Amino acid sequence: MLGTAVNGSQASQTFTVKYTDGTTSTFTQGLSDWHTPANYPGESHAVIMTYRDKYDGTKETEAIYLYAYSFALNAAKTVSSLTLPSNTNVNLLALTLNPVGAAPDFSLSATPSSQTVTAGNSTSYTATVAALNGFSGNVTLTRPDCPLGQRQLSARIL
Repeated sequence: MLGTAVNGSQASQTFTVKYTDGTTSTFTQGLSDWHTPANYPGESHAVIMTYRDKYDGTKETEAIYLYAYSFALNAAKTVSSLTLPSNTNVNLLALTLNPVGAAPDFSLSATPSSQTVTAGNSTSYTATVAALNGFSGNVTLTRPDCPLGQRQLSARIL
């Protein structure tokens, strides 16, 4: 969330997240004034600007701050709404719901982990592909030095 406060810092502002199952989570966050950082917990400087344009068209050269905030949502639930503080001195400019956690991926293992094969003989391995963090898609293993038709092994993870 990107935001700032005006007319002084605004301490203890309440944000309420409602989930589709009817439950809620409440977060309390202080927001610093655009001109004077209060350095609230959970607050970081997203942008520091060197001036602001005033109502009369002139520039006021001083540091102006836009702050970043984040809240840990319940990843097992779906957000249906967000209730913002009822305070006209709190200005929110952007808000994004991003899942927290690792990106979808896959793991690959082979059994046995190694074997010795003499020239002219063959051997077999069992390759296991497993989904991680919700991965779904195709995994193709390629060995370019094998004869055509024996170069690829494909697996689909659903």
